[in-house]
Amino acid sequence: MVKEFGTADAAAEKLGRSKGWVSQRRALLKLAPELQAALRAGDLAVRHARTLAKVPLEEQVAAWEAAQNPQPDKAKAEPETHDPQPNSEEKDTAEPSPKAEPADKVVQALKKLGADPALLAAAVRRHYSSDEQRRLVDALELG
Repeated sequence: MVKEFGTADAAAEKLGRSKGWVSQRRALLKLAPELQAALRAGDLAVRHARTLAKVPLEEQVAAWEAAQNPQPDKAKAEPETHDPQPNSEEKDTAEPSPKAEPADKVVQALKKLGADPALLAAAVRRHYSSDEQRRLVDALELG
């Protein structure tokens, strides 16, 4: 919009928004593509996205994940309470419960993001060490 109208002030006026609103939205263009997708899907609040946009690009996804999972050891310590592989009927119709298993949360996020395999592979490479990537491949082959 700024390119179309020439200035942020003109875009703000045309949109009926404040200059600050336009400036804040322009800052969101500095987000990693995964976070822009999460923002569009409603999984990332604008106020959090603005904070993440200030983080170096290569650290944004990790910062978002850390903010979502402040106690990762707690999830590992909790025993499984239900079958993590629901039947295909449940998979298509059931919404994850508020106490969804970590795998269910990942499945939900993948569905919302469209989970392009190339994007997923890039995220895995960025997030996991080489050893963790090998363990993931081994786990996928066993699955």
